[in-house]
Amino acid sequence: MKILIAGFEGNDNSAKILLDNIKEKNNKDILYLENDFKVSSNQIEEKLKENYDYVLIFGQKPDTKNIYLENNAKLNEIELETDYYYGVLKEKLEDNNYKVMSSCDAGNYLCNNVFYRALDFKQNNNLKTKIAFIHIPTIYNIENIEVSEVKKISDEYDEAANVKIVDVRTKEEFVEGHIKNAINIPLDEIESIDISKDTLIIVYC
Repeated sequence: MKILIAGFEGNDNSAKILLDNIKEKNNKDILYLENDFKVSSNQIEEKLKENYDYVLIFGQKPDTKNIYLENNAKLNEIELETDYYYGVLKEKLEDNNYKVMSSCDAGNYLCNNVFYRALDFKQNNNLKTKIAFIHIPTIYNIENIEVSEVKKISDEYDEAANVKIVDVRTKEEFVEGHIKNAINIPLDEIESIDISKDTLIIVYC
């Protein structure tokens, strides 16, 4: 069985992080999609020419802790529906205590666009490939051990306490979202940090 797993790039993009983990642990065909409408469309269409049995595309969805299984994509008032059967996947995710939602709204940005382009290419070329699009939460809404522990600390200590949570990503990434009470000191400036030796410092990226 030939499977392609695709997702959008970005150091703090949960889809990209998921692909990194899959690539490290499994010998799967991985496609990192650029955050550009035309480029990502071309990327997925080129890969579809390789006649995969299944194509699973991942994107991140803000403001939710749920997983969304997308059933269709819409562009210029034209709606295309996938023939991928989500039943088994949904069951396995729910068995692992994930809350899974069936969705008919892939959004109106890059995720919807690349899903539509993939379905359209499949239809126009009479491919048998089963294509799925799965929205997962952003990293700030995924409750893993490391993040939840940092969040717990950040909730227990205010800015005056002897605990500093340091986000070492770029200023632009920090503005897009960060853990409560964190301060931003980009990695290339970390040596300039001036904090008391009695302060507990928690660094994340």
